[in-house]
Amino acid sequence: MKFVPLKKNLFVRGELWVIHFLSHYDWSLTWLMKYQNLRFSNHIQYDIAGILMARNALKVIALTDLTLNKKNLNRVKNLYEGRLSRRQKRLKDFSDLYPEFYQNYQYLLFQQVGLICALKQLQIDFEAAKMSSKVYNKLHDRLHHALKQ
Repeated sequence: MKFVPLKKNLFVRGELWVIHFLSHYDWSLTWLMKYQNLRFSNHIQYDIAGILMARNALKVIALTDLTLNKKNLNRVKNLYEGRLSRRQKRLKDFSDLYPEFYQNYQYLLFQQVGLICALKQLQIDFEAAKMSSKVYNKLHDRLHHALKQ
């Protein structure tokens, strides 16, 4: 069997060319670092979303009556198990390749999740009349400010 390298699409080739071209200039380093951080963040988010969706799909499949069409249901189950496995592997490979970035991003992501949960709980408590509007507004503003940062 002959090995055939994957061909990158035109956009990826162009992107790599621009990055290579700009990497020769000191003035572009800040821009390139921001771009790399954005790309890495998007890759992590994409894989996390894929993992969550595959897990939810597998839960639904597990609750489905197997007498309906076992053969087709198993095909779908295998498809989602494959997706879950690939996304988990990509995330693991990324964390092994860029451990410091991954740990920092994971920390920031958990901070965001915590702040979003705090905002939701704040809203629930306010609607249940557990605090005044003045306290609610002050906490809401601080949490939103922290989330933006």
